Amino acid sequence: MSDFEASAARNDFIAAIMERIAPDDAVVELACGSSVRVARAMASMGHRGSMTFVDWRRDALEEHRRALGRAPRFQWVWADALDGRPFEGAWLVIHATLPRLTGIHGELVKPRTPSECARVMDTLRHSGARGAFILALGIERDVVRTGLRALGLDAAERDAVALMGDPPGEVLGRYFAVEFEPTDE
Repeated sequence: MSDFEASAARNDFIAAIMERIAPDDAVVELACGSSVRVARAMASMGHRGSMTFVDWRRDALEEHRRALGRAPRFQWVWADALDGRPFEGAWLVIHATLPRLTGIHGELVKPRTPSECARVMDTLRHSGARGAFILALGIERDVVRTGLRALGLDAAERDAVALMGDPPGEVLGRYFAVEFEPTDE
């Protein structure tokens, strides 16, 4: 998949998110990296709520901050996306990669099995977040679907399609939208 196709799928993903949230809702982008495409696309589609960008790579966060510019509604957090940080009342946005798990010896590994995905989502559903929007590309879509089902989480699903490209309308992945039940923890 080209960068162009991935960008088109991301914009379609953001449009799907904006259909489900209020313009003032708080959003947390997990594993944001240095790309500001999600923040800019959401702003262009009317989002004006607070946005927090979380990544474990300090250099990526600094590049993200420089590219996006400072604004009172933006906050950058240098942390592991799964460190137990509370995301009280926010919607989580995860695009094209699940947050990485810290494995043996601190090695970062991308969840590649449904049980690893379930572990990630179980951590996130107990974070106080309202829910999560996940863009899963390629084989990751089956991993995400099976991991969510293993936890008994019902997710709305829809194809992620290329808005342009050759051929336009090609299915590139899958969107998942899941709302978390409030927990007593």
